Amino acid sequence: MLAMRKRTHSQLIAMLLASAATSVPLRAQPDDRAAAVESSDAPRPLRTDSPAPYVHRITLYDHDGVAIAPDDEPAQPYSPMRTCGKCHEVGLIAKGWHFNAGMPDVDDGRPGEPWWLVDRESGLTLPISARDWPGAVHPDEVGLSAWELTQRFGRHTPGGGFAAPAQSQIDASPHAMRWEISGPREIDCLMCHTGAAGFYDPAEAARQIDAENLRWAATAAAGLAVIRGEARKVPDDFDPYAPPNPDFPEQTMPVVEYDPSRFDADDRVVFDITRRPPAERCLYCHGFREVGPRALPDWLAPVDVHLAAGMTCTDCHRNGVDHNITRGYAGAHPNAAADRLTCSGCHLGPDSDAGAPGAGAGDRGAPVPAHRGLPPVHFERLSCTACHSGPSPETYTRRFQTAMSHGLGLPTRERRDDDPPEIVAPVFARRGDGKIAPHRMVWPTRGAPDAAPPPDVDL
Repeated sequence: MLAMRKRTHSQLIAMLLASAATSVPLRAQPDDRAAAVESSDAPRPLRTDSPAPYVHRITLYDHDGVAIAPDDEPAQPYSPMRTCGKCHEVGLIAKGWHFNAGMPDVDDGRPGEPWWLVDRESGLTLPISARDWPGAVHPDEVGLSAWELTQRFGRHTPGGGFAAPAQSQIDASPHAMRWEISGPREIDCLMCHTGAAGFYDPAEAARQIDAENLRWAATAAAGLAVIRGEARKVPDDFDPYAPPNPDFPEQTMPVVEYDPSRFDADDRVVFDITRRPPAERCLYCHGFREVGPRALPDWLAPVDVHLAAGMTCTDCHRNGVDHNITRGYAGAHPNAAADRLTCSGCHLGPDSDAGAPGAGAGDRGAPVPAHRGLPPVHFERLSCTACHSGPSPETYTRRFQTAMSHGLGLPTRERRDDDPPEIVAPVFARRGDGKIAPHRMVWPTRGAPDAAPPPDVDL
């Protein structure tokens, strides 16, 4: 049922018959739904202030804040913002690194991996990002709306951001009717914070997004329910109060069938929540593989030394409740203490000098390199990863595929080693701080936006 199911019939019909608004620029705003939940339901969040995990035996709430029971008729999908927002500062979380691309007053940080707009027929390959990164094309420049970004790239995001635009942006969107039918893809906390013993299926979330079941994706991915039906088959002028159309039985809203075994006698659900997610949660979106004739089979491919030692991604890439995650570079986080969470900060100490260990070297049992006999110029001009990460420099680069660029993690029979974009590595180039570091490189087919106006791509 639609999110606005409590509106009157006349209000709903008037909204559905309104003409579509013209396109508006994609300027991300904090999710106003998250802010509303935080201000109304959890002005002072609950805290345990303990390193011991809190057992999340909780009541689920739908998008209207109504408690869910498995035998509800009709059953509604659960809302992560309404459910988690009972205790957590979801308004603050919604401004975190994974969700804040394009928001005003946000530091875009060092360049990272963009999305890739690929059109096989024309050979178009454009890097897309709402962050002001060199060489990247802003979605506005190619006419990509928040709805189109969600349909193309929502498969490898934890929700929020462009998948959950503010209501004012939805109202002004040419896809307003689709948003009202499908709902937003709220930040899905379980995508990252489900522990090793829990259940979360990101590929199922991607399937629901493809079906335009945005509001239902979190419920299906968590294994709480089976979702019957696809919102993409529902026309823009759909009337939820009208009887089913016998000529088009598929034109009905998705139906939720909860698994009663997931609920206890008080209709509560247990989630295995962790502050230290297993690496597999991160690798679904940030994983990569080498392809081509020189690539080793998966079972012989090298394993990251940190993961092999029993660490996980969040041992270095940490964050507070604001979800402003550290990215492994000194000076990149507003909290200066985060400089310890870098290569040199951990292995040499944050006050190391010219490769010589300083105070705090060997944090968390990290081996301390002696760098005996190595000229200091190496530490002035090279990043740690120039020597200690990825393949060694060779005459030719190697070819790679990534989750964000090639949909790794999604089952398909169509993926090929030569699928665009063609990503090659390692390419040694100067970073913004002047040091030489290994990069992955792609040649866009239309150049940077200031070199030639990008085309208006028909999606």
